[in-house]
Amino acid sequence: MNFILFDRKPGSRKRIRTSGGYSCIVRNCSHKTTEKEYKFFRLPVRDPDRLSHWLKLCHRVDLNSKPEIALYQNYRICSKHFEKRMYSNPEDLLNRLLPSAIPTLHLPKGLGENDSISTSREESVGIMEEPKSVGDLKMKIATSSRRKGIY
Repeated sequence: MNFILFDRKPGSRKRIRTSGGYSCIVRNCSHKTTEKEYKFFRLPVRDPDRLSHWLKLCHRVDLNSKPEIALYQNYRICSKHFEKRMYSNPEDLLNRLLPSAIPTLHLPKGLGENDSISTSREESVGIMEEPKSVGDLKMKIATSSRRKGIY
């Protein structure tokens, strides 16, 4: 989000760039793209189940209502939230995520790598079943979202 302003002199076409950038979408993470020590990644908008999972882990289910194009263009997540094993090049640049990558580090309290995401029905009954794989976790999130009317 760099803003380009024109010089104020009449007839001048000189452009002045001002700093802009993106902030990490994870709740309570204040990293910005202007900080060079972190890499930023777009949200997986082509995979709705994975996108929903990311937003839930980041405590940003409010973004589910945003159009896909807005999520792609305007929102990012910083590299602080991904383990090295989530990169396709873990020994090199750490700039390309695997297609199955999910944020697991430095997430808001209450959801982490080993925490289960349960539906409201399970919580009220007292059933807390741990998912056995990422696929199980995705299925659990998708089922929960459908019950609550979130697509």
